[in-house]
Amino acid sequence: GDGTFRKAPELWRTWSPQSGRLLHPIQLQLAMHALALTKCGGRCVYSTCSMNPLEDEAVIAALLHAAGGAAELVDVSEELPALVRRPGLLTWHVPEPAAGADA
Repeated sequence: GDGTFRKAPELWRTWSPQSGRLLHPIQLQLAMHALALTKCGGRCVYSTCSMNPLEDEAVIAALLHAAGGAAELVDVSEELPALVRRPGLLTWHVPEPAAGADA
């Protein structure tokens, strides 16, 4: 995703808004697998180096929806006060699929 641009700046040449759209299902699959491996009452932490809400907030929203109430978003601000954080987005733009691209 776009989080690797610092290490691989040549990726800017091939990046497009579709990139996040294509990576969302992969990120969601990884997060769902991690959640399935989490013990009942345990904690699953999802973190990316991406700046794209389709790889971040949209994945968490889809994960919570798919969990059907079996998982919840927990604020850990008091447990990790030194962790630098920003509030997540509540809405984001989902680009239309490119012509000929899989939806």
